Amino acid sequence: MNTLFKHAAAAALALLAASNAWAGAKVTFVHPDQFSDVPFSSSDRDDVLRALEQHIDKLAAKLPAGQQLNVEVTDVDLAGQTWPSRFRGQDIRIMNGRADWPHMTLRYTLTQGDQVVRSGDETISDMTYQMHINRYGRDDPLRYEKRMLDDWFKDKVATPAMASR
Repeated sequence: MNTLFKHAAAAALALLAASNAWAGAKVTFVHPDQFSDVPFSSSDRDDVLRALEQHIDKLAAKLPAGQQLNVEVTDVDLAGQTWPSRFRGQDIRIMNGRADWPHMTLRYTLTQGDQVVRSGDETISDMTYQMHINRYGRDDPLRYEKRMLDDWFKDKVATPAMASR
């Protein structure tokens, strides 16, 4: 029984150490039903917001151990404009490169333990979204938004050591 207790204690300590070393993100969408431009149907809107949340999580995974990124997204305007389609009953998104660039409004706080490392209120956008090389494939419907989030993360959140990697 004593050996079982030691193994359980060791496992608990390992879990505690792992949780303190975790780098990650907590993403909150504030009134997503009022965002400028997300799909109208709740399932499509949930898919878009889930994909954005997963992308921010992926970016935050690059943070040094123990750092936490908290993001409150207060508005989303996706690249392009939505037009009704008679084909398949789904709306289509047309991107013409004019005044239809992606933008988001968000608040963020990067913490290390109880210390705030950096924070801010940001409106991020990419007016030239179609003029860049994009590492996300043409089959990714959020490729422009993800690239825009990558730039924001690199410029505002990442440490200088992370940016050089």
